[in-house]
Amino acid sequence: MPEHVTKSNTNQKILLHTIVPGTRLSARAATLLAALAVRMGVTFLADAAEYEMYSYRDNWNNVHVQETWPLGCLNLLLDANQTHKTARKESNAEKPNSPHRLFKTLDVALFECLVALKTLEISLDAEPTIHIPWTPKKAVCPIGPLFTCQLCQYPRSVTIMGPDAKCGICLGLDPLESLDSNKARIEIGASHDTTPSSDATWVE
Repeated sequence: MPEHVTKSNTNQKILLHTIVPGTRLSARAATLLAALAVRMGVTFLADAAEYEMYSYRDNWNNVHVQETWPLGCLNLLLDANQTHKTARKESNAEKPNSPHRLFKTLDVALFECLVALKTLEISLDAEPTIHIPWTPKKAVCPIGPLFTCQLCQYPRSVTIMGPDAKCGICLGLDPLESLDSNKARIEIGASHDTTPSSDATWVE
């Protein structure tokens, strides 16, 4: 790109003149247009856009310019800054407040903090999304053949019987648990009146 273009800060101000004749942007609007060009990686505008942003970097941290602080604008500036750093990869681009940086180091830290706070604020008002865990398919049908456990003396389905005529529930008891806890576990869903035709829930 010609030097008189890349070294002029009027290029971005009159860029939209090519679309709407007579259009001339203010310094801040032109710099935002330059930030968009940097973020999108528009190669033929890169030098002019970066020069435009260099010339404006002392003016961002101004509380009287309300348009700078919305989330969309801050994200645009941070994205442009990251794209510029990635593209340049120059040693002097990593030095704090180097003239080759698009923004002051403190301004970048402020923008990142504000984006985090605004994102958190939005999240507080968002409706939570509930993810229902996987639920196994269950079927209710007669329990079928029974066998009396030699320990708990409850009739159990033959499908859960283990060695020595003991049911799987009794075999799985934790000896470190209290007697009341183990007793409560044994009695869950158990009844001496259970018959082969009693309904039971089968899990696939």
